[in-house]
Amino acid sequence: MRIATRIFLYLFTLIATASAVLGYVSIQDERDHLLSGIRSEARLMARSLAAVLRFYHPGDPSVDLDKLLEDISPRQWDPPPMLRFYDQAGAPHGNACAHCNLLPLPYKKIDLHTLGENGREEFIERGVDQFFSIIIPVIGLGNSRQGALEVVLPLQQVNQTLAGTTRRFLLFTVVLVLGIGSLIILIAKWNITQPITKLINAARHLGAGDFSSRVEPTGVVDLDRLASELNRMAEQLEEQNDKRDRFYQEKLELEKGLRHAEKLASIGQLSSGLAHEIGTPLNVISGRAEQLLSKVSANDSSRKSLATIVQQSDHISTLIERLLALSRKEEKSFCQL
Repeated sequence: MRIATRIFLYLFTLIATASAVLGYVSIQDERDHLLSGIRSEARLMARSLAAVLRFYHPGDPSVDLDKLLEDISPRQWDPPPMLRFYDQAGAPHGNACAHCNLLPLPYKKIDLHTLGENGREEFIERGVDQFFSIIIPVIGLGNSRQGALEVVLPLQQVNQTLAGTTRRFLLFTVVLVLGIGSLIILIAKWNITQPITKLINAARHLGAGDFSSRVEPTGVVDLDRLASELNRMAEQLEEQNDKRDRFYQEKLELEKGLRHAEKLASIGQLSSGLAHEIGTPLNVISGRAEQLLSKVSANDSSRKSLATIVQQSDHISTLIERLLALSRKEEKSFCQL
């Protein structure tokens, strides 16, 4: 696996994990904030209605609870909130909802004696639907409890808001990861992949015998240290290669000199052998010619020929002496080497 890919995977995992944790915490904070707002609105609505019902009974025909609920409920709620009333025995007495169908809430009785002045809050789930409920006592004249009032707010908008927040956060995370991933790939390519490629090419050149190859500094400290060591190794190899070439050249010259000396020694030995082989018969020929020359008269026609034989024999003897002198000189020179 490439270094850039590995770095991208490490950072991607880190960013994804951090984003997931941050997203979870942010969504939980958003949910708590929204639920806190719902609680505040439900408490305000419940207290406002309880204050109105302090002077009116829910069954009083002069009290239009649906109209009252429509007036005090937040306009942005869809579906709108619902009211449920309980009589003095804690049994459900009636429902009210402003321009909406009644919510599918379970039937339940409450104990007014255990219900505190601040009421009781709970979350209700019906299938995929969720609701927030607050029940507060309705105090009549003389501080007598006439019953209880329950305000039920659907959490559909909260879930939609959280879903939208989650989608936006996921989109932001994907864009962030892709952007950072692209940036990481570019940075890794400029600062890691390309310098390493140069180092690989330089190593290949060194392996192919090109010891003059050098790597330029990249600006990355660790890679520059590796490049410096590679350049130093290349210099050492180049120096050793030059020494080896000089040694081989000197060895070649020495071998040439030795071969030349061997040739000269062979020529000297051959010349010496030839000189000895030629010199002995030549001395016999020269001696016999001189002997015959001393016996013939001055007017003899053969005297000139005998003189020529003696003269040429002396000339050949001079050449043989030179060959012997040359062979002895080369042998002395060879011994000095």
